[in-house]
Amino acid sequence: MITLTPITRNEIGKLEAALTEFLAEITVKHPDMTINAKDMAAEHLNHPDCISYWIFNGPDRVGFALIESDDHKTWDLCEFSIFPPFRRLGWGRKAVHHIIATHPGDWELAVVTNPQSSRKFWEDCLASYPNLRKGPPFTQFQCHSYRFTSPEPEHD
Repeated sequence: MITLTPITRNEIGKLEAALTEFLAEITVKHPDMTINAKDMAAEHLNHPDCISYWIFNGPDRVGFALIESDDHKTWDLCEFSIFPPFRRLGWGRKAVHHIIATHPGDWELAVVTNPQSSRKFWEDCLASYPNLRKGPPFTQFQCHSYRFTSPEPEHD
């Protein structure tokens, strides 16, 4: 079962380590892309508009997600990663849907050019949202972006 657990300030070292590996993977074909994992971790754990989650499958920490919103109505999935040993098991898709359901509203995210498998992942993962719109990338290191609105949660 996929669960989301907020990343605390006490875990900044663990988040920095996870971001370092993630950034190495996405920047491998972009040596001019410089992003500091320590700065990114500090920003997401200290800024009031940012929410950081560990993604767990049962007891196993399988990834992380960093989201941002300045109004809690429009959300940006800034960074998302399932750790390599846990990929291709369906947990990433479940985690994305859980994150989106947890924060209803308008969403946007950009897809990095590397690894190329991320393109197919996001295309498949977001296909179920009826108002999905594909757009231009936000930076030169991305291939395109998506915008969509998540449905409001159903209440009994």
